[in-house]
Amino acid sequence: MRMGKLLIAALVVLCLSARGVQAADISVTTSTDAGATVNVGDIVNVMVQALVSNPQDANDGIFTFDQNFFIANQNLAAPSPFVILGVTRPGTDPLLGGSDGTPSPTGYSDIAGGYSLQTQGISTPVTLYTVQLGALSPGTATLSSGPSTNPYGVDFTLYETTSPTVTYSPGPTLTVAVPEPSLALLLAGVLGIGACLRRSPARTARGPS
Repeated sequence: MRMGKLLIAALVVLCLSARGVQAADISVTTSTDAGATVNVGDIVNVMVQALVSNPQDANDGIFTFDQNFFIANQNLAAPSPFVILGVTRPGTDPLLGGSDGTPSPTGYSDIAGGYSLQTQGISTPVTLYTVQLGALSPGTATLSSGPSTNPYGVDFTLYETTSPTVTYSPGPTLTVAVPEPSLALLLAGVLGIGACLRRSPARTARGPS
């Protein structure tokens, strides 16, 4: 009986020890406020968020992040269907430095920031940064976020976990199309033609003076 209790106690200690060294996981997702197809001239807002799973405790949230934003054009022979209008990093602490990033051939590089609040990303995803895109020309592209190492040296640091496991979602794929003439424009054209036809007989009936 005593041996059984000792074994149970040993298993509890082993489980607690395993939990103590377990690395936290970070899931990075990219989403937009648009559907799968947008029109030339539309504005698309992209949100990049991170969620911390298996933190050491309630204060093992995101400390810093280094990210690159990618616009993967599916037709390399054509210009990118999107242009980046701006980048914001909501909630980041300016005392920790960071940057809104710089333009690159594939999107934006070295978007970085940090948080003084130690619970960021635990239980609820935190928005790392947002990108505003303008739909510039017809085409299809995949939007995603990926790791950078500038200026903090690694894509993520947490307040307690030293080497978190980071997983990146593939990101959404958007197609930019040329908008078709709206029903209102077509109706206006029909009404305009009808008005011209109604006025034409009246001018004819007057004849020469």
